[in-house]
Order: sequence, then structure tokens, then C-alpha cells
Amino acid sequence: MTPSKKRRQMLLLMRDMAAAQTSYNKRVLGLRDSKRSLVAQHNKAAERLALLNQLLGIHEAMPRLAMLPEEEPEQQLTIITPAQLEQHAAAKKAAATKAAGGDAGLGGFVSGGGAGGAKGTAPASKAAADADSKGGTHAGSANGAQTAAPDSCVAAAAPGGLPAALSQAERRWLEVDRQQLLSEMLAQQSAFDGSLASCRQSRFELAVGLKAAEGQLLLMAKELEVLKDAQVRELVLEGKRADKAQDQAELAARLAEVNRSLDAKRAEGGAAAARKAAVMAELDVMLADQQAFRDSLTKIFNRRVKRSRRQAGSGGDGGDGSSDEGSDADEEDGGKQDSDEDDDAGDEVCPPGCEPGLYERVVELRERRLDDEEVAAEVSKVVEGIKKEREQLSKKAKLLEQSLAAINQDLLAFQQEKQGRLNQLPAIVALRLHQISHLEGGGLPADLSGGLVFSQQQLARLKQRMQELDTERAWLKQQQKELQRQASQLAADRAAKEAHLAELTGRCRDVQMLKFGQVIDVSLLDMIGVRNQGADELRKALKQQGHSSTAELTDWDARIAAKRRELLAMTRENTNTLNTVTGMARTQRSVEAAVMEGRSALWQDPLDNKRAALAQRDKLVATIHSQAGVLEALRNQIAVMRRKDTAVCS
Repeated sequence: MTPSKKRRQMLLLMRDMAAAQTSYNKRVLGLRDSKRSLVAQHNKAAERLALLNQLLGIHEAMPRLAMLPEEEPEQQLTIITPAQLEQHAAAKKAAATKAAGGDAGLGGFVSGGGAGGAKGTAPASKAAADADSKGGTHAGSANGAQTAAPDSCVAAAAPGGLPAALSQAERRWLEVDRQQLLSEMLAQQSAFDGSLASCRQSRFELAVGLKAAEGQLLLMAKELEVLKDAQVRELVLEGKRADKAQDQAELAARLAEVNRSLDAKRAEGGAAAARKAAVMAELDVMLADQQAFRDSLTKIFNRRVKRSRRQAGSGGDGGDGSSDEGSDADEEDGGKQDSDEDDDAGDEVCPPGCEPGLYERVVELRERRLDDEEVAAEVSKVVEGIKKEREQLSKKAKLLEQSLAAINQDLLAFQQEKQGRLNQLPAIVALRLHQISHLEGGGLPADLSGGLVFSQQQLARLKQRMQELDTERAWLKQQQKELQRQASQLAADRAAKEAHLAELTGRCRDVQMLKFGQVIDVSLLDMIGVRNQGADELRKALKQQGHSSTAELTDWDARIAAKRRELLAMTRENTNTLNTVTGMARTQRSVEAAVMEGRSALWQDPLDNKRAALAQRDKLVATIHSQAGVLEALRNQIAVMRRKDTAVCS
């Protein structure tokens, strides 16, 4: 979002507000035109109704309606009342009398009388005008009605006069006509009142909408200030990104050009290799029938002859400076090699017995091969240079991409910061009275800043969640009681097993003392002789049971820890939920106090005794293993006693 877009939004909103006001004003003007026509129709019907009342002998006041001055403010600038004319004339006469000075004797008296008459008649005219204007759309006074109705009747009955008497049918017809006329007038008034009520309702709705739009316009103005503050930094970041994007596009174009050049050079190198292959094939075909001279001619063909570098445009005035420097460097660096190879080339002759034409063709093929090799070497050097340039461009492209990514990241962080500042602006929310539940003493508080706008669906969901948490808590308490009962049963079983084991251990110790005079580990005695398969199985089963017990204990520890975390999370969620409901605050605090008091009993681990017993058993096993040396000595003594055929116990 930019300031220009925000200004456009504000202008569009202001245009919509003006359009809504214009539409309502047009509706009001249309309603005024309807009232104007309705007043004319009502006055016409009132005249006819007055005539019917006079014919029927009904004395009923029929007011004459007129538009109120405040309903037609534009007419005040064009209508001049007689009272205004009289006031203006009186003011002029008073000014003339004051200007005459001493000549104001008798004339002044007469003028004073005239002015007094004007002053006397002006208030009466003004009062009459006010009386006429106050008639409006409402019923006037009885005196006004009585003065208006006879004039209308006289005007209507003046040409032919009134009949002396009416028949029953005529009177009935006039009464029906009068009732229809009254019904039509009432229907027109009711229709106009309905339109007026609808217009009033639309005015209230328009006022609400305009207030909401004004609040939104105020929020947009604050957002515009924030956007203006952030515009400079945003433009800087956008400019950096645009520059980096342009550099990236130029670098991409340069890379594409380098790749095209590389493809062209590779194609040129491929063409040189193909020509060399064609030369080799031609040599093979040429030497196919010359087996006697094949080796010597092949050696001549493969000889590397140092040749002078070809100058581009050798017949011109000058050449490329770099080519001249390269030629000079070649001459300086390899002068001796040139002389040696020139000597070798000078010693080269046609093999004896070989046709000179064949020899010349081989030398010509060698020249072609050397030309192709030179082209291939030059292409290889150019390709290597292009590859190096492409690598450099690729590195630059990576750096540009990293820079562009960093700029985009900065821009994204800036946009998030800007959006955060926009989100911190206070927004105006229009609420209806039935949506407000924050009441004090049955009425709205003076300050609503402590209120919270919350959805009814969410509130109902929280209440439902409270009931669900109560159900889950009851279920967990039941599960806890069941686990405690099982733990008590297991503890009792364990105590019984330990008592039985202690009894068996004591009996075993007594027997060993009677037979051997000391306590001997029977399992070690079994290991000295023949291994007991049953003991091995029992030992293996014991080991497996120990592993399974350890795994089960670990599983139970994990499950208990998970249940603890789940219960703690539920407790926190329940606490946060209940805090939002005012009526449950005291109950929640009492429940939390009760939970905190019973926490020691609630979180007691029923498997601590079992874990301690397992640790004690492991300690005993370690003690047994530590006494292995003693048992080994005992085994040696028993073996000696067996060899001497002596009885251990008589």
C-alpha cells in the first residue's frame, strides 16, 4: 500500500459519501414535490368538501394547507410580502422627514399620521401573513377556517344560487361523495406519512453510515500519515531492488551472449576436428596400396613443423598490434627451436623409391592437418577464455542474486514493520445496543475503554469448552482413583510376595548352614557342574521380564509425564477461559486453591516403590558378581574334596 493508493481510497470513500447524501437529498426534494402536489390536491378537495358541507348543512372547519417557509427556503429570496413593502415605504418617509428638518410642522404631523397608519397596518399585515404561513400542513384555527370556507362556498354557489331543499336521494348521494372525498384525502395523507417515515428511517441509516464512513476516513488519514513516513525508506529500497534487477537482467543478457559465443566456438572446433578426421581418412586411403612406404610417409605426415604465425591482412598497410607483439614474443621465446626445426625441415627428402607426386600429396595433407590443428588450438584458447569469463559472470550473478535476496528480505521486513504500525492504529467498530453486554447498574458505563469486542459464537464456544473440561476433569479423577486402587492392590501383592520370598530365603539359608556351614549361592554351584537348562531358561525369562518391566516402567513414566503436561495445559486453558467470564471468577479461584492444596497427593507416583525395589535388586546382583572370586575359590575346594572321595556332609 502506497500513499497514492490510500489517497485514492479516501477520495473514493468521500465520493461514495457525497453520492449517498446527494441521493438522499434528491429523495427529500422528491418528497417535497409530492407534498406540494398533495397540498394543492388537498386544498382543491377542501373547497369541494366545504361546498358539500354547505349543501348538507354541516358546519365543519376545513383548514387550507400551505407549504411552510422553511420547507421552501429558496422562495424567500423571490417573494416580497406587502408588509415588507409597507415597512420600506415607512422607512423612506421617515428618512425624507428627517432630511427636511424645520419644515416638518403640519406636514410632519400628517406624515406622522401616515407613518402611524403604516405602522399600525404593517403589524396587522405581518400577523395575517404569519397566520397564513402557520397553516402549513397542519390544521389552522377555527376562526381562520370559518373565514375561508364561506368565501369558497359563496364563490361556488354565486352563479346559480343554492336550492331551497334537497331530496333524500340527492342528500344520500352528496353524503357518499363526501365520505369518498374524505377517504381519498385520508389515504393520500397516510401514504405521504408512510413515505415521510421511510425517509426518516433512511435518514437515520444514512447518518449511521456517514458516521461509520467518517470514522473509516479518520483511520485512513492516520494510515496515510504512517505511509507518508515510511514512503522515503520504501522508495530507497525499491530503487535498490530496481537497480539490482536491472544489473541482473544485463548480466543475464551478457551470460546468454557468452554462451552463444561458446557454442559458436565449439562448433568451429568441431568443424576443425572433422576436417582433420577427413585428412586422416584421405591419408589412409592414399597409403592403402603403398605398404612399403607407409611408415616413412606416415612419419613425414605426423612430423610437427614449426611455422610462422599467419598475419591477418598480410597484403595491407598494417596489421593488428597484438598479433605483431605475439609474433615478436614467439620469435624471442622459440628462436632456437625454429632454427632446429627449420633444419629438420630442410633435411626432409622424399624416401628413395617413392613417387614424388605421392610425397607432395602427403606434404600437402600435412599442411592441411597443421592448419586444422592451429585453428583447433586457437579455438581452444578462445573457449578457455570464454569459460573463464562465464565463470566470472556466474560468480557475479550469484553475488547479485544474494544481494537481491537480501534487499527483498529487507523490503519484506520493512513491509511487515509498516503493516505492524498500521495494525496498531485504533479502529472504529460500530455496535448496536443489543450487542453491548458491558453494563453497570443496568445501563451503559461512562467509559467503554475496559470493554472487549468479542464474538458471540466464540463466547458460546468457550462456555461449551468449560463444560467439556469439567467432564474431562471428572473422567481424569475417576481414572486416577482407579490407578490408585490398582497401585494399592499391587503394593499389597508385592508385600505378600516379598514376605514369601523372605521366608524361602530364610529356609534356604538354614539348609545351607546345616549342610555346608556357610551360605552358598546355589546358582553358582549349578554353573560349576553341568549347566541346568531350566535355570538358563529361568534366567533368560527373568532377564526378559526385567527388560519388559523396565520398558513398561519407562512407558508408564512417559505416559504419566504426558498426562501431567496435558493436565497442566488443560488447567491453564481452563484458567484462561474462566477468567473471561465474570460470574465464574470466584468459583475458579476456589477451585485453583483446592487443586494447589491437593497437588502433593494428586501427583504422587505409585511406581516409586517398585522403582526402588528394582534398584535394590540391581545392587544385590552387583554384589553377587563382586563375590565371583570367592565362589571360584569355593569351587576349587569342592573339586579337591571330590577328588579325595571325602563327604562334604556326613
